[in-house]
Amino acid sequence: MPNQASNQLIDKAELWTQEELLALWPRSGSLSGQDGSQSGPNSLGVTGIQIDSRLVQAGDLFVPLSAPWAQRDGHDFISGALEAGANVHFCAQPPQMTSRGIAVPDTFDALNELATASVKRALSAKRVALTGSSGKTTLRAWLEHALGDQCKLHASAGSFNNHLGVPLSLARMPRDTELGVFEIGTNHPGEIGPLSKLVNPDLAIVLNVLPVHIGHFEHFNALVQEKLSIAGGIEAGTLLCPAAFRDAVRAKSGVRVLTFGTSADADFPLAFERDGIHFTVTSGDDSFQGCAPASGATYQETAAVTLIAAHLLGFSTEAAARNLASAEMPAGRGVVIKEGDITLIDDSYNANPTSMKAAIDRLSAIQDGRKIAILGEMYELGDEAPHAHAGIASAVNTLDQVVMVGEGFRPFAASAMASFATNASDIDLPALAASLREGDTLLVKGSNGVFWKHQFVRQLVDAIKSSR
Repeated sequence: MPNQASNQLIDKAELWTQEELLALWPRSGSLSGQDGSQSGPNSLGVTGIQIDSRLVQAGDLFVPLSAPWAQRDGHDFISGALEAGANVHFCAQPPQMTSRGIAVPDTFDALNELATASVKRALSAKRVALTGSSGKTTLRAWLEHALGDQCKLHASAGSFNNHLGVPLSLARMPRDTELGVFEIGTNHPGEIGPLSKLVNPDLAIVLNVLPVHIGHFEHFNALVQEKLSIAGGIEAGTLLCPAAFRDAVRAKSGVRVLTFGTSADADFPLAFERDGIHFTVTSGDDSFQGCAPASGATYQETAAVTLIAAHLLGFSTEAAARNLASAEMPAGRGVVIKEGDITLIDDSYNANPTSMKAAIDRLSAIQDGRKIAILGEMYELGDEAPHAHAGIASAVNTLDQVVMVGEGFRPFAASAMASFATNASDIDLPALAASLREGDTLLVKGSNGVFWKHQFVRQLVDAIKSSR
């Protein structure tokens, strides 16, 4: 059901004026007011954009998507969106047109046209496009935290990084934005390049390339090329990528390619302290230091790339480093939850062999209390899946207790001395919570569909509360 909200325009800055919208689709004529009368020139501007009618708030533009972009035709929910407070809606089906509709040939294309118009009108905005097999949402969130007080910054919400999320995030970019940060993801060949062209970044970042989401790629090198295709969207700017992939980059003439890594031949050599937090980035004859908000080599690298990006964009690395030290982990990506005398590490948003091994290593390094892991299977690994799950099974011998969830782990649970559950819902949470002892640390990590989509951690926290 749509959210019920007042039709009164809420106190938010106007994102798109009526005049701007009608200039993009002049055949729509003039929008009418709620009573069918002619409105003032900007009275039906919008303060937000939604593609899900259930999320519509007062003042929004509702974009009703149709197949293949949506399972249900969004045009069926136009009336509900208007009731929830939408000021304007796109419409590609004349029978569904209302007095507040803008006629467009195709609503998905219209969303992309709006994204392109947003890039063109934000004349002072620098744009960052970032991708990677793991950690890109963390990098995006840390860039926001590190640079948010140095400029007017707009960024992707959540993990909006696909063919819908990228244009939606761009279309939501205010005209006075000074820095836009956009995630770009993929699980099929040919997805990153077009999305990067839509962003047209000044700086494109490939954080890493790992053998994950590889099920639809012929081999790992094909996945590498897909990630590096983010360079194709750069008209004039810089690609920053791991030093290991320097020779694989195919960029336009004039695009600057810079690399980072622990090797001396990287453009930005990285040195990590053993504490898992502090690091140094060398830049020519200069260097700058920082500390990651969480412990672990993967977090050190992501934090270092955050500061490199700040440097390349012309911001103060000292100020960025101060801000970065207090950044938080995005939800489901290593967030530490204290529930009484129990510590829960919520890393349930997603998993791949590298990130899961790193999470296990961090758990193993904890000195006090028992170390317990609930590990969900890893999706989209293609032919590498058995080998990847076997590798994780061989890495848990330092832990005190392990539960493995999902068919990918079934053949290996016994050899790892782990309990097995076909689905997360099969775990007896009250019994698990009751078995926990003072000082225990519990890690939950798995692919998105194993735990995150089922709100498993919330249920586990509730069970722990009830058991105390």
